[in-house]
Amino acid sequence: MGKIILFGGQKGGVGKSTYATNMSAILAINGYSVILVDSDKQESSYGWAETRGENENLATVDVAKLVLRNNDKSKILVNQLKSFSEKYDFVIVDAGGRDSMELRAAISVCNKFFIPLKASQPDFDTIPKMIQMVDDLEIINPDIQFKILMSMISPNPVVKENLEFKEGIKELEELLDIKIPLLNEEINDRKTYRDVFKEGMSVLEINKPNAKAKKEMNALLKEVLK
Repeated sequence: MGKIILFGGQKGGVGKSTYATNMSAILAINGYSVILVDSDKQESSYGWAETRGENENLATVDVAKLVLRNNDKSKILVNQLKSFSEKYDFVIVDAGGRDSMELRAAISVCNKFFIPLKASQPDFDTIPKMIQMVDDLEIINPDIQFKILMSMISPNPVVKENLEFKEGIKELEELLDIKIPLLNEEINDRKTYRDVFKEGMSVLEINKPNAKAKKEMNALLKEVLK
């Protein structure tokens, strides 16, 4: 049985598609069978996969669109994800940045759930809601593992928003009397992520990989493979 890895949350524009596509490609490079499931109406990941499919020199990443219609039930997506997990080593899910049937369905069946967030107050404010959502769905999926991923952090050392965000996490842990899982590796806002996305590639596949971006994605890969 393969693993279902979800990138999602209530905030859009935080890098979910970037991480879902990079992980899909890097896993494929490492010999795993991978399907990338785009359940976001914007279909960014699906477009990336189509571009990738035009380059026969790149490792294969299969792709599927799974966006529920108004009358569809979340069980449709759950069953399809389970079916994919019987055929592939990894099912990578890119869910839209909102509270949706697609997001909740994916949480109910995934093995690991990564929540990318920028170091901003609006992003921080979604944390209690996401924790509650995971708690609600643990009845269905008691083995789910989730982590917050600090995303698109400014590489400028003068900017201290990342430190303020971490301090806020500690305060929230004390307030809620819980441990909030946070990925150690921060992922910076780098042009190379945008460049490789346009080419249907990962940061490991370009001629001159950005060493820092490569380190960030390898750290995320380790979390996926744990």
